[in-house]
Amino acid sequence: MPNIFENWLVKIHNNLEINQEKISSKDFVFFNVDMIEKAAKQTVKFLKTCQTCQQNKEELLALSTEFPELLETIGGRRKFTNRLDKVLKHLRKEHGIYPKGYFTGLYTLIGVLIGFVLSLLATWSKFLSFFSSMLIFLGLGTIIGWFAGLIKDGKIARSQKQI
Repeated sequence: MPNIFENWLVKIHNNLEINQEKISSKDFVFFNVDMIEKAAKQTVKFLKTCQTCQQNKEELLALSTEFPELLETIGGRRKFTNRLDKVLKHLRKEHGIYPKGYFTGLYTLIGVLIGFVLSLLATWSKFLSFFSSMLIFLGLGTIIGWFAGLIKDGKIARSQKQI
């Protein structure tokens, strides 16, 4: 990693440290402000080959200094979230970098939806009562989806493509 990029990462880290005291710790955690530094560490890997990552470099640096002011108002919070999500979406779609727990949440949701549909089919076909079918199929869908998501998140983490 070239020295220029190291200085950029240090600058973002220092900006976050200094500005963190300007907002409540609950807001810092709730709005995932630490994700700025995590995204920067992933972005630096693609700066030489990706034009969008070069633009995101400046965006992340700006966010690291502007977040206290942005988080003061509802409109600013929305703007902060949208700007950070744009960077994270690029990392996810173009470079396969995913947030921690991404697949666990996604697969659990899919499992719940499939379990719901199966429970409705079981109830409609008079195979089980509504309560029994919901309990069985929603439970199974949730558990299977959760385990499948954990396995996928583990693979992503081992390949170092996780924020």
